[in-house]
Amino acid sequence: MVIFCRFDLDSGMDKRVLFLEAWRELYLYSKKDLERLILKRSVALDVSWQRKIISFLTAFPYRIARFFYKKKFPQQPKKILVIQWDYLGDIIVSTPALRTLRDIYSSAEIHLVTSPENKSYIDGFSFVNRMLYLKNPLHAGRGKFTLKDFFNCISKLRKEKYDFIIELTGRLPNQIFLPFLRTDYSVGLDPANNFYFLDRRVHSNRKHQTERYLDAVNAVNKNNSNCSLELWNPATEEDRLRINKLLQEKGIYNNFVIIHSTASWKPRQWPIERWKKVLNFLTDKGGNVVFIGATEEYNQIEQIRRLLKGKNNFNFAGLISVRETIALMEKADFFIGNDSGPMHLAAVAKLKAIVLFGPGDPIKWGYSFHKIIYKEPPCSPCPQFAFRDKCVKGLSICKGLLAITSDEVIEKCEEFLIDKKEEKNE
Repeated sequence: MVIFCRFDLDSGMDKRVLFLEAWRELYLYSKKDLERLILKRSVALDVSWQRKIISFLTAFPYRIARFFYKKKFPQQPKKILVIQWDYLGDIIVSTPALRTLRDIYSSAEIHLVTSPENKSYIDGFSFVNRMLYLKNPLHAGRGKFTLKDFFNCISKLRKEKYDFIIELTGRLPNQIFLPFLRTDYSVGLDPANNFYFLDRRVHSNRKHQTERYLDAVNAVNKNNSNCSLELWNPATEEDRLRINKLLQEKGIYNNFVIIHSTASWKPRQWPIERWKKVLNFLTDKGGNVVFIGATEEYNQIEQIRRLLKGKNNFNFAGLISVRETIALMEKADFFIGNDSGPMHLAAVAKLKAIVLFGPGDPIKWGYSFHKIIYKEPPCSPCPQFAFRDKCVKGLSICKGLLAITSDEVIEKCEEFLIDKKEEKNE
């Protein structure tokens, strides 16, 4: 069956740029997902066969070498490399897979390569022997990539010889490094059945990302069925003491809700004016509102705070670390935020949450104990080019998020407030 991917040229983008970006990202989706991309586009490109040909030609020399020099999967590996080069949410949901890998190979030395931005969460993860914090030059975006950075990254990764490598992301910009590394075997996710760099390809259905990463790990040991989905909580007593002190300084003793009104990718951000009504509702109920975020998000949060009536709102953006954020969430009533990294931190802290999904897939990234509000946009699934300010449709905010009203979020808040009142009465 031929699958067509159509692109809207109204945004003024060059057709070749759109195609190259699509080629880079569409590996994330299954054929069923790709069929849904047919909706409301104006230029038809048969990406299905082009994607396969480009991927095959890129990997052709590697596959020829593998034909003449291929070893069996090592049954007793001494050194393993795991590649998880994506964002905070990705590394959080990878921890069950990493823990399972340690259970399978208790005596092996496990190394993890990830982005430096994830250090504040994953550093100290006891199931990994060594962390390699490297920036993937292919994530830099247009105009920032250089061959020098690419080969410098390869040089650092080639310092060790690995018995096998597990690539968890299923993304071509991450798997393209595999032919250059010193290993005899590679295993990884292959959502669209197109990667030719892998010796063992793992096909995973549309399910939660935690389970998909576990599928990649379990491919090396199918007998391991007792896999815990528990996310790793790195918060320490020191982090909790620091949060207690900060809350006392701010005069916050109880009844507070954590808000993450921003997102690393602009189309994932719910409109500021809609936050106003929700947050005024919460403060009118006598609760405190605590904003969290990165240092660079501080000023954006201040814009929202200026719209609020009461003074019982606080901006913690840039003031606390990732681990301290988890400690803060352990004391909160509930969390409200966009589909972004802090949503996963709330899951780590086992905090009730209201999560607003737009371009993301709640089946892959949502949690069953969270209240998810999702209005599937007509252009779903979205490739989500994180290095651009707008989506492929040229929108600054996803249509799915624009369809979510303040009243819908307030309704979910009321449900949490009623539950809290009932818990107090018991």
